[in-house]
Amino acid sequence: MGQFRIQGRYASESKLGPNAPTKKAVLSPLSLEARKDPLAFRKLVLETITQKPISTEDIGRERLGSQFLRATNLAWAGAKRLFAVEEMIDKSNQEFKKREKELAQQNDLLRCQRDEARRAVRALISAHVRDTPGVSQDDQKDPLKVLLSWVENPGNDVDRQDEDVSG
Repeated sequence: MGQFRIQGRYASESKLGPNAPTKKAVLSPLSLEARKDPLAFRKLVLETITQKPISTEDIGRERLGSQFLRATNLAWAGAKRLFAVEEMIDKSNQEFKKREKELAQQNDLLRCQRDEARRAVRALISAHVRDTPGVSQDDQKDPLKVLLSWVENPGNDVDRQDEDVSG
């Protein structure tokens, strides 16, 4: 017989026979109302299955089969859980986006601080390298290279010259 299935947030899929083509439709603003009212939910289910507009009064006056009522009650209970989960997901996504924005701002601030620290270190190294005897003009252009060579080779000529002058 007919199948009814909600897929995604506002989409529905209905199949009226075993070989019938599946028809997808976007639910109307009624779907938002159906999230809060079981009668509106039944109306939405009936309209989706029959593919005809049905008024809420017709649902109240009609003698709906007990199986249909039981099925829509079960569907309503499941839909309420689904709607609650979707709301939790929405809240979580909003919090995630807010946190992501905060982290991006913090990241920008840290990058600025890092760049300022690099400039300060370069300036200090440049000043020290310029005043150091035995450092060539080419090495003075890249003071970080000189610093790294001092770290890698602690017993280089420049250090020995400093010891000779102080000693």
